Amino acid sequence: MDNRLRPTRSGLFTIELLIAVGVFIFCAAICLGLFARAETVSAESADLNMAVNKARAVSEGYKACSGDVSAAAKLYAADESNGCFSVYYDGEWKPVADAASASFTLTLSKSGTGALVSVRSADKELVSWPVAALEVAE
Repeated sequence: MDNRLRPTRSGLFTIELLIAVGVFIFCAAICLGLFARAETVSAESADLNMAVNKARAVSEGYKACSGDVSAAAKLYAADESNGCFSVYYDGEWKPVADAASASFTLTLSKSGTGALVSVRSADKELVSWPVAALEVAE
């Protein structure tokens, strides 16, 4: 007589099920990684948008003050020295008094007939652009 074991259909089903579960776990791991990265990208994008808004506001304030850095500094309650002033913001873009507690620094510095506006985070520069020579009629 033949005493060999015959493969059963339930054994093949179990192997197929394990392979399907493995593929599902692999796909789920990839999706979780993408969701985590999306949160980081979203936070960076929000910070970049706020940096552009703050820099644009300071640029317009500088132009409204006819290119007077001291007058523009007063608009933002900042101290001007040597044709330059800085405004400090915390992680939620609320103004703070000193650089030690700041997450972001906005700086306007006089350069030639215009100025340079830049916004930096603790580790990199987010926005930097020149403000054109005075566009206000004198």
